[in-house]
Amino acid sequence: MPLPPRCGSPAPARPPPPTPPRRAPPPAPTPPPRVPAPPPIPAPPPRPPPAPVPPPFAPFTPPIVPGACTLATPLRKWGA
Repeated sequence: MPLPPRCGSPAPARPPPPTPPRRAPPPAPTPPPRVPAPPPIPAPPPRPPPAPVPPPFAPFTPPIVPGACTLATPLRKWGA
């Protein structure tokens, strides 16, 4: 409520209050710096070919000695 004018003089017109300056919109956030991708992992060296499988050993056969003891000798001794 404005004050009444003093001494009968009209109150001078007040200028409207200055409008506050418009604030600029905030700046857009800057994207984070781009991190370079790590170098690709080199492929492992090729595997060497598998070693050749040696031929299986021949089953052990004791040499036949004439006159040597055989399994039949103790069996005959016990009456088998």
